[in-house]
Amino acid sequence: MGQHDETRDDSGVAAILPERPGNREITDLSEGERSLIYRRRMGFSQKQMAAIAGVKRRRYSEMETKGSNTLAVAFVVLPLTGAEKCLIWRRRSGWTQQACADLMGITRYWYNLMENGKAGSEKLEAFWYEG
Repeated sequence: MGQHDETRDDSGVAAILPERPGNREITDLSEGERSLIYRRRMGFSQKQMAAIAGVKRRRYSEMETKGSNTLAVAFVVLPLTGAEKCLIWRRRSGWTQQACADLMGITRYWYNLMENGKAGSEKLEAFWYEG
């Protein structure tokens, strides 16, 4: 390829995208994911949920992140909203809000609003499901 070849990529960086879900339905939530969705729907902070669970905030955070829930409560959170599905897929992919926002060409603040259901999630869902 010559330097004037129109197929040449001068950026030196290939766009790497997060793995997209095979379908839109999520039925296999871990205990930690169920706790996360429940906490967010109730509007509780991790500190508040930790107090309810009788554990330290750091321990509760680990329960959400690592998927282990030692609470005696089975949270029923299905069906998920579109924004909640996108949150789960982002967390499972290991991508940060900032990285996804950069790929979408928006600010992390706007990405956060969509993921938290405070702004329409259509663009977010299109990113995760249509690539």
